[in-house]
Amino acid sequence: MQPGGLLLLREALAIRRARLGNRHDLVAYALRNLAEAYLRAGSFAEAEPLLLESLEIFKANHGEQHGMTRATIQALITLYEQWGKPEQAAEWRAKLPTTQPTNEPIDHAAEHEAP
Repeated sequence: MQPGGLLLLREALAIRRARLGNRHDLVAYALRNLAEAYLRAGSFAEAEPLLLESLEIFKANHGEQHGMTRATIQALITLYEQWGKPEQAAEWRAKLPTTQPTNEPIDHAAEHEAP
């Protein structure tokens, strides 16, 4: 990815944090997107905290069985494998839930409605 692309992803994350707060699903998606860009660039140390924060948000909002939670754990496994850290990859692989994922849709519109 071009350096400008990383800049745009960082800006998108900052905008989402400012408008939606730090615990919103769209912030978690922005974190994942930026982490995946760093991963493709081989910038593993930059990708790791972004994936961990994204995972924390998805787990808090939807639980461990949700598809996005599981996909983020899988992204962490990929990160550690590519980074040459097989022990960490194995630790995360062991944390993958063994039951079927829940993939209930995430209703972002409802999150913006007034109480």
